Amino acid sequence: MDSSSAKVSSAALTELKTDLTRLSNTLHRIYELMNADMRNVNAAWQDGKYEEFVQGYQPQIQKCEEIANRYTDWCTRVLDPNIDNVIAVENTDVSGGGVSSSGPSIDVSGWV
Repeated sequence: MDSSSAKVSSAALTELKTDLTRLSNTLHRIYELMNADMRNVNAAWQDGKYEEFVQGYQPQIQKCEEIANRYTDWCTRVLDPNIDNVIAVENTDVSGGGVSSSGPSIDVSGWV
């Protein structure tokens, strides 16, 4: 099979979207907790070393939020339209018995 296409079902894509959305939400909660923890540390640690710590740690915390946002964006921008396309193919009656049991084939080369 060509590496640029895959046989998928709308159910599998919907499950992937659910999993990625759940992961994105978890990453966002982790981001919020890490920021809260950093604020709590600031209450007890108020010197120049704390500022050095923040400058080194804040970019790492921010990466968590960036990844969460990228998953959400990818689900909306890429998965949603492809789920709709696969559902349309699955629901197409081709008057010769319908869609094959192996499922529709879609191009995934532009997904990344």
